[in-house]
Amino acid sequence: MVTSDPDPPILYEGLRLTLTCDVTKGSHLSYTWFYNRQEVTSSPTSPLTPLLLWPVGNTLVVERVTTKHAGNYSCIAGTRMQTNSRFSSSREITVRVKAYLSVPQISFTISKEGSSYRGNVTCRSSRGTPPVTFYLFLDDKEVGSDVATESLVAWFPVAMVPGRDMGAVRCTVESDAQRLTSRPLTLVVVPVGGSPKVDVEYLYRVDSKMVAARLQCLLSLGTFPFFSWSLNGFPLLHPSEGDSSHPSHALADGGRTLFLTEITLEDSGYYRCRARDSYDVTSAWVESQPVLVRVTEVATTTIEVMAIVFCCFLMLTLAGGVACVMRMLNRQRGVCVFRIWSLFLNVSLSVFRSLSLSLPPPLSQTLLQAASRERERQMKDDSANISASFQIHFLCLTSLPGQGSSKWTLPVLTVMLRIRPLRSQYNRRDEIKPNFRPTGSSQNNPSM
Repeated sequence: MVTSDPDPPILYEGLRLTLTCDVTKGSHLSYTWFYNRQEVTSSPTSPLTPLLLWPVGNTLVVERVTTKHAGNYSCIAGTRMQTNSRFSSSREITVRVKAYLSVPQISFTISKEGSSYRGNVTCRSSRGTPPVTFYLFLDDKEVGSDVATESLVAWFPVAMVPGRDMGAVRCTVESDAQRLTSRPLTLVVVPVGGSPKVDVEYLYRVDSKMVAARLQCLLSLGTFPFFSWSLNGFPLLHPSEGDSSHPSHALADGGRTLFLTEITLEDSGYYRCRARDSYDVTSAWVESQPVLVRVTEVATTTIEVMAIVFCCFLMLTLAGGVACVMRMLNRQRGVCVFRIWSLFLNVSLSVFRSLSLSLPPPLSQTLLQAASRERERQMKDDSANISASFQIHFLCLTSLPGQGSSKWTLPVLTVMLRIRPLRSQYNRRDEIKPNFRPTGSSQNNPSM
């Protein structure tokens, strides 16, 4: 037979368990232990190894038991002889391991029965082994108790009046080894009131494409509100009222939050939220102002485009600097180099034009217009001497949609190329006339 310490084999987590296989007669015996009819061995490959069951002779010891050690144990004692071998098996013994209780949590709800109101206080422990006893205290006075034999929850009715403080309640749970008390909770119900407000948040993918929107109804007053949403004046059904007519709409947080999982043109429009007391269907509704929600996309410039634009700007600067130096050293060669730079400028403007096609529409139009204006100016200028000045501007694109009714500003760095024609120094040199008179003929050759 198998005996246990403690006896009966019912103990809490963390305690020591010792099982002994007792045999009345026999010598040179060997023992084999079984847990839930599975042999217990000291092999590291045994599936029972994580339970740390190490048999030593006729005993099986568990230093610190857990709920995983609960189950049926048995043993087989035997003797092996050359002519005869005998074995004897014991009956199974059931080991129970109790879990310690957790601190109870307390909450309450309210309902309307006729013209009066009734509260329901809930006491619950998330961990433990029943049976346990729950006690309810109102202003430190016990007002009820309940024995939970199959679960770790108990309910207590209390009187309630909306808008009035009914006192502080606490919940206590007790077992044969513990007694724990919850935090105090004030029994007060605030009716729904104030002006709700809808907060909109757009959710984007990595490529800046809008995939969803979250609308939250912010309410200043109300302990137990019931929320309802509408789109362009048509109500969106609450889950408690039936299936929603818009499959792309999902409610969360008791209807306080509305998710638009698939934003299409049909989902764009004016959204409102309204609220009332959930425990009283006759209570008045409070409604928010309409908020416009529409499909938008954030226009962003990729790092590759920004790098190409910067490299083009740097190359233009270097080319202009080289042309100016060559002009100072050799005017004729400088004119040729500057013409080459002018050709490179045309190519760069074409690159800006191609890059602008992938930029946001406002920025794309701006770059195209700037490139066209500078090309017209260059074509009108036939001078061989052109000085280039580079100006950096910050173009502020405002009133971009995407944040509801609010506006936001996107600073965009653009490079504006200005071609300033100057009068050629060669032309000025040709226009200079000699300002001298011959001196030898009049003074050295006087009239005869």
